[in-house]
Amino acid sequence: MGELSRPSLETYCSLKNLKVVEKFNKYLNECASEDIKNREGYVATFPSNGLKVKIKFETYCQLHKVLTGLNARSIWELMRDGQQEKLDSWLVDPKMPETFKTWLNQVVIGLSTQHDDLINQAHHIFAGRPELSIMMPYKESRKIMAQYFMKDEHKKYSAFLFKLLDGKSIDDLIWKTIEPAAAATFKVEGE
Repeated sequence: MGELSRPSLETYCSLKNLKVVEKFNKYLNECASEDIKNREGYVATFPSNGLKVKIKFETYCQLHKVLTGLNARSIWELMRDGQQEKLDSWLVDPKMPETFKTWLNQVVIGLSTQHDDLINQAHHIFAGRPELSIMMPYKESRKIMAQYFMKDEHKKYSAFLFKLLDGKSIDDLIWKTIEPAAAATFKVEGE
């Protein structure tokens, strides 16, 4: 069965007590320049050949890109790169669906918790390291520290502990350690 003509559709919907989408008579450039709140856009129909073209509003396109392009890894990248304000802006944006905000918040909290737990644990273990004499030769003191850092209960933190021993930041290594797989996005294209 082919597509009904507009008058036939209106008659059918009237008989079935159904709504018919509003009809507009606008030029293409008028439609493309609009950005109506809480609307997706227009479907332009060319009566001569029945061709249909979707014209999406800018705000809808931006929202759609976030909802279909964001996954745990891209959130992790934003957090790693210090762009928490972008995530925060999505969490308070009234245009974002509540289900998205809940999902995003869960991912952010999960990554933050992992990050903070690793940092706290590494610093706790490091603080409990053996005290050594400043007169001890470097190689000997390093060996004692290595033995402490490589104990079974400390081994998984050893890379962090050696960086701390060398006076270096462990933040980049922590982020690398908790990098998630590029899991499914919040929404899949076409939903």
